[in-house]
Amino acid sequence: MANQILLDKGKETGDWGTTATLAIIDNDQIKVGWVGDSMAVLFRSFNNGKDYTPIQLSNDHKPENSQEKKRITSTGGRVVFRCGCWRVIPNKLDYSNEDIMKQRLALNMSRALGHIVLSKYGVSSEPETLSETLKPGDYVILASDGLWNVLCLKTIVKYIKKSSSPKELTDLLLSVVESRCQSFKIPCDNVTVCCYRHSNNLS
Repeated sequence: MANQILLDKGKETGDWGTTATLAIIDNDQIKVGWVGDSMAVLFRSFNNGKDYTPIQLSNDHKPENSQEKKRITSTGGRVVFRCGCWRVIPNKLDYSNEDIMKQRLALNMSRALGHIVLSKYGVSSEPETLSETLKPGDYVILASDGLWNVLCLKTIVKYIKKSSSPKELTDLLLSVVESRCQSFKIPCDNVTVCCYRHSNNLS
């Protein structure tokens, strides 16, 4: 449904879309589904909650991945290196380079919701899924690349240790990202963060 809404909007406003990452928790089981590069990471609690080991639950959907590239090229799309990364662009017979630039038809992800034009050239809305067992004290963080591009997993472990709740951790991560972007004078990408701490009673 979300994908169709974005496609319908695209008919009016042009080719645009979004990443999506979803987690469903049922007792001690977590199931993650995702399209794009908004990553889900499990921080496994050990040593009585005094330390954490990061376990990546999702992998970024990138055009240069061999299986993703195969799907894209089989539908007439192209994978090219532009502006520092690999991107999906339409068939050159359908869109000139000028049109591609003007309509911003160059996406650095191979899967996403929406994208009324690029979805015809192999950008898929089909999610990948993964299941994992949770243990009491584990943290799960779902976030857009605005977080992961600024803070490494090892650094995030430090902030988990400093936080007393998922809400406090979320606020801290957002604050640190904004502060670092300002300090290093780098563009601050949009940041969405969702933190969860697992316990026996799911509180």
